[in-house]
Parts: sequence; C-alpha cells; structure tokens
Amino acid sequence: RGDYDLAVYNNGQLVQSGSQQLAFKTAPNVFGTNIKVQRWDAGLNCCAGVELNCFLTLTGHYGYGLTDIDKSAGNNFRNRYWGLSLGFLFDREDW
Repeated sequence: RGDYDLAVYNNGQLVQSGSQQLAFKTAPNVFGTNIKVQRWDAGLNCCAGVELNCFLTLTGHYGYGLTDIDKSAGNNFRNRYWGLSLGFLFDREDW
C-alpha cells in the first residue's frame, strides 16, 4: 500500500488538496481518476556537501526520476525532489 497526496496551487494559493490510499493491484489505483501509479521507481541522486567550522555540515540533494510512474495513456509523470540537510559532528578522531 501507499499514499497519494495532491495539492493544487493557483498563483501561490492552495486551491485544493486531498489524500487517499493506493491499492497497487487494482487498475486504476487512484480512486476517481484513470491514474495507475507504479509501485517501483528508478532514478538518479546527486548530493554535495560542505563542512562548516569543523562541526556543522550542510548538504544539498537532488533526485531525478528516470521511470514513468503513471502507466495510464497519455501521461508522463516522474518523481523529482530537492532537499537540504544540516548535520552536526559530535566527535572527530582526525584532529
């Protein structure tokens, strides 16, 4: 099972949102639509980070989906994401 979340924005304002569970063995698996979301996905991930003042780390992440996660006719949906992470180093033995 999985969850399908949808948020529709118009000029930066939230117009509509919703959430429902997916049943991957049925087709379509998003109720009220013709969408058939695939269970499996593949993609590329890239990250780069920097260590700040010897205790803090800052890392940027980007993911690019290579597979079409919706096998319905006429749609081409791919996962993409970006993120930032901040870390703290508690102990360093190389100093």
